[in-house]
Amino acid sequence: MDVSTVIWCTGFRPDFGWIDLPVFDEDGGLVHDRGVVSSQPGLYFMGLFFLSAFTSSLIGGVGRDAQHIAKHIASHEPHGQVAAQVLAGARRSGAPDRARTGGAEA
Repeated sequence: MDVSTVIWCTGFRPDFGWIDLPVFDEDGGLVHDRGVVSSQPGLYFMGLFFLSAFTSSLIGGVGRDAQHIAKHIASHEPHGQVAAQVLAGARRSGAPDRARTGGAEA
């Protein structure tokens, strides 16, 4: 199986024991920027405590981080190469544009 993207959703007790990649600092902390591991294109993390905000590890707060990671994935071609045209956002076809309509999605 050829896998180009892995999004690891950590849950309540992160366990990185399965990761055999150079993605940790000297103290064993994961090296990332808002869940994007730039040293390993295609590897992403969600649900980490304070990934980008206090609520990042909570169901109600993970959406902002998920949107950031989805946009990052959509803006790159396989193997980490930046796409020629970056998508404005990761949006489902036919979904209302909240910025344009001023309302919430149904």
